[in-house]
Amino acid sequence: MELLNQSYKQCDTQSTQFKEFLINEGVHLPPTSEQRPNSDPNAVPLGVKLTDNEIMNGIGIKTAAAVVHCAAAASQSIRKDIGSMFTQ
Repeated sequence: MELLNQSYKQCDTQSTQFKEFLINEGVHLPPTSEQRPNSDPNAVPLGVKLTDNEIMNGIGIKTAAAVVHCAAAASQSIRKDIGSMFTQ
């Protein structure tokens, strides 16, 4: 659970940093989807819930893909400040 919370916090921090940067540079952000409503995890049947292994495998796959995309973006970046954002 600790790793999941750290992953969420890191993604949230980087997302906020990129949004602020784009807004400061005058880039208009597209509309995003609405927030999902809060739900009671105990109300979801066990057969429908993802197991801990499935959640961690999904996070691992998404992390690996994000690292590859960030490395590509950093290597192709013309501006040094933007390239350094992708290496964090």
